[in-house]
Amino acid sequence: MKLRLSAVLAGLLSAVPSAVSACAVCFGGADSDLRKGFTWGVILLLALPFVLTAGFIGMVVKASRKARRS
Repeated sequence: MKLRLSAVLAGLLSAVPSAVSACAVCFGGADSDLRKGFTWGVILLLALPFVLTAGFIGMVVKASRKARRS
C-alpha cells in the first residue's frame, strides 16, 4: 500500500513542474560559493581514506624499523 501511495504521489508531483525543482547546487551558477564548497567537500571525502591509510602504513613501517634496531 505504501509503495503504491508513493508512486501515485511521485506521479502527481512530477506532473506539476513548479513542485519539482533542482537543488541549490544544480540550480545555482557555475561559480557560486555553494558549488565551490560542494566540490571541495567531495574532494576531501575522496582523499581522506587515502591519507589515513598512508598515515597508518607509515606508522607501521616506522614501528617495524624501530623494532629491528632494538
